[in-house]
Amino acid sequence: MLARRKESRVSPDSIDFFVSIMLRYPEIATIKYDPARCRVKFTFIVSGVVSAQNRNKWADTLLKTLDAYYHLENKKISEIGIENTTCDQITLIEISRDVQTLCVNEIGIIVNLFKDRFAQDAMIDSYGLVGEDLLFRDEMIRHTLESLKHAQLEKKLIALRDEGRVLVFNK
Repeated sequence: MLARRKESRVSPDSIDFFVSIMLRYPEIATIKYDPARCRVKFTFIVSGVVSAQNRNKWADTLLKTLDAYYHLENKKISEIGIENTTCDQITLIEISRDVQTLCVNEIGIIVNLFKDRFAQDAMIDSYGLVGEDLLFRDEMIRHTLESLKHAQLEKKLIALRDEGRVLVFNK
């Protein structure tokens, strides 16, 4: 008897979600999806070593800003993971969020606060969208995020940049 290998599902909407975010926000270096925890992790790269004081100040500003945003939306903010890693002369800032409570505006707030604080040293893809492309990507992110909330993905996904392209892999 031959055993069939169970194929894990990766929906086209989940791929579109990752691609749309990467195209819309060139500040994000990678996005990882962990199906076991239903969480996404956004990674930002800063050239140079960011001091613990500056990282903590930025994290505090981010948490306060998101808390205020969710308060205005009459929602409770969910757990946010913030990790920092320094290797040689590069600092990685990783923001982890659960998919179920993540909203499109929150992604924009995170990216804008990152740009405001680390603009000079941020490693940002030079590719950028303009005008109608931005509006299209915003709507695509909104639609695919809602779809991702209802999907039962079984594979880990990672989206990263490679010479102006967005690559999405499943593990």
